[in-house]
Amino acid sequence: MNTASLRPVVKRSAESLAVEALRSHVLSGAVPPGQRLTEINLAERLGISRATLRTALHRLTLEGLVHQIPYTGWEVASLTGHDAWELYTLRSSLEGLAARLAAEREPEVKKSVHEAFAALKRTCKTRDYAAAPLFPMPDTDLKGYLIGATVPVGPGLIRAAYSRVSYDTDAAPTALVPVPDPKAGKLSLSYVHNLSKRTALYATVARISNKNGAALTVGGPAFITTSVFAPRTSSGYDLGIRHAF
Repeated sequence: MNTASLRPVVKRSAESLAVEALRSHVLSGAVPPGQRLTEINLAERLGISRATLRTALHRLTLEGLVHQIPYTGWEVASLTGHDAWELYTLRSSLEGLAARLAAEREPEVKKSVHEAFAALKRTCKTRDYAAAPLFPMPDTDLKGYLIGATVPVGPGLIRAAYSRVSYDTDAAPTALVPVPDPKAGKLSLSYVHNLSKRTALYATVARISNKNGAALTVGGPAFITTSVFAPRTSSGYDLGIRHAF
């Protein structure tokens, strides 16, 4: 009898199966960030005991997908501004490394990278409105850069970043009044002090400077400006403590 197609059966515990099911449930976006997770409901839907469910949820807290709130329960982890800053700082480093490795590859590989980048630029210049704008808007090209640095200092880290963006709106200047392109720059400085392997204090300060009618803010999207008023600067602060359970 030919048994080449047979493979050993992988024995898995109920906790491992519950962790995999809950992880897929969270990562699929079925539950939004900050949503409460009810033990009774989840245990019934998964067909496991609440003790097994708690073990699986504790595993997910170590992965950063779920937070346990004392005397309250569990909730899906939310992405804070500081978390996003860490993710994109790491992503910028990895993308730079990927570009350097791609440049060292064969010409065929570099050609495919250039074609993919050209397709990305064409997509960025294509407008796809869900609804037609109320007023005609000129085409806008964004140009900018981002630089950052991380310096270990004792038990903590100092992080600094500066970014700048300019808007090429293709607006036609008049004979008397030239139309300068809006520009904005952002400077941020943060410090993370590690109290232990799982607990840290953090503080971040950021400031945006707008010129020529740019209306960016630290807290989110652009300020809804009029022809009379536009914010020249915007400042923000973020202080807190984080702990991994």
